[in-house]
Amino acid sequence: MIAAIWIGIAPRTKVAMDPAIAETASRASPEVGHLIREASDVTTKLQEQFPETPEVLDVVAMLHSRFGRAERAVELWKRMLELDPKSSAACRAIAAVAMQKGDLAEAEAYFRKALALEPDSASLRRNWVRPC
Repeated sequence: MIAAIWIGIAPRTKVAMDPAIAETASRASPEVGHLIREASDVTTKLQEQFPETPEVLDVVAMLHSRFGRAERAVELWKRMLELDPKSSAACRAIAAVAMQKGDLAEAEAYFRKALALEPDSASLRRNWVRPC
């Protein structure tokens, strides 16, 4: 399926890269910078072609989270939850960002929601009780 999506991405007009991602790419070695820019381009194109697809929103959110755009990532994960209320992955991700920010109330709320969706998850229980 990924290959079909990859092949189906038609070249489009250049969309400006997120400034935080562009800065990271510019500070990296040329090879790594190229890969960062390519990842950004691919996620942008995926989002243009499949804007309301939870899996695409998750990938785009992960990219933003990785490059210092946690607030944008959380917005995307919350949109993902609107489209797929049973997404434990989105709940986990939002909870992890909340823990990093020190917002334990929000972290707890999203960890509880994820745990309700995956009651047998040992990894959720470990992450929830891990000290901040």
